[in-house]
Amino acid sequence: MRLAAILGLLIGLSASADISRLSWLSGCWAYDDEEPGSGEYWMSPVGGTMIAICRTVRNSKTIAYEYLRIEGQSGGQLKAIDFPMSRVACESFSQ
Repeated sequence: MRLAAILGLLIGLSASADISRLSWLSGCWAYDDEEPGSGEYWMSPVGGTMIAICRTVRNSKTIAYEYLRIEGQSGGQLKAIDFPMSRVACESFSQ
């Protein structure tokens, strides 16, 4: 699962969505189209946030990684923020 797919899911949720509705996302997700070791790990929704780490491996080397966070906002809105490859954080979605 990639960030774009997650953002699509967030858009489909109502403005009063509770982050606990994303609990199904928790756990390890392998990328079918990438080498072993590529994938994401999502922590359970606790404290109004879900946090993930992602890694892509090609030719036995890590070529990409990022840290992701989905957080609840006042009014029940959700926001996704990613930190790709040690760059400055960017707010990629705000509902």
